[in-house]
Amino acid sequence: MQQVGSWLNGQDQNMVVFVWHGGEFPGQRPGTTQVDGILAANEAPLALKTGGGLAAFQGEVATDPHLNAARHDAIAHSWGLAATTASELEGARYDSVVSLSGAWMPPGWEGQSNTAYSHYTYTDFLTVAKELDLVGAGNIPDTNPAFAKPLGDPIPTHGDWTLTLPTGSSPFVASEPVRIPMNTDLAGTHSLVASSDNDNLAILRSVQRDLLR
Repeated sequence: MQQVGSWLNGQDQNMVVFVWHGGEFPGQRPGTTQVDGILAANEAPLALKTGGGLAAFQGEVATDPHLNAARHDAIAHSWGLAATTASELEGARYDSVVSLSGAWMPPGWEGQSNTAYSHYTYTDFLTVAKELDLVGAGNIPDTNPAFAKPLGDPIPTHGDWTLTLPTGSSPFVASEPVRIPMNTDLAGTHSLVASSDNDNLAILRSVQRDLLR
């Protein structure tokens, strides 16, 4: 996300960018494993706790007289969307919320009428997990009508392919074959969407337009 913030500031130096990581994120508890982190990523109490910290941070930013009258936009990557939307439940308000392969929104969340929401993702490990209903219990930006998808979802990129599960081959398959979008580098595409890499310029420019509308 530091790359995204630096890129945006390079396009418009009147923009002040904060990259916030001021709360507990999944997998950061001492002694936890990667599996523990994945399980924690679905915990609504953790999202609400971290979102409360983000809401408090936004309140502190608003006390600056130079920033109080400015637009307040939030760009969230991966699990950061859970924390960002949880911050809205805790009183934070944004002019726009941009999801970059955002994970999910906490129970009870609804889009604010004065906030514009958008969602961008490539096919990555998180989109696959959501296809299998392993993340967010269906409360995800990919299908929530509050999130506009200007470039489509997911956005095609290098290494895309489709996994076809024939009828009866897994507990996720019902009466018809299931086709799951895949990529040869599911971790790489998850990082790409929050980078300033040239392969991500189309999304960066769309995010920039989102912040100007």
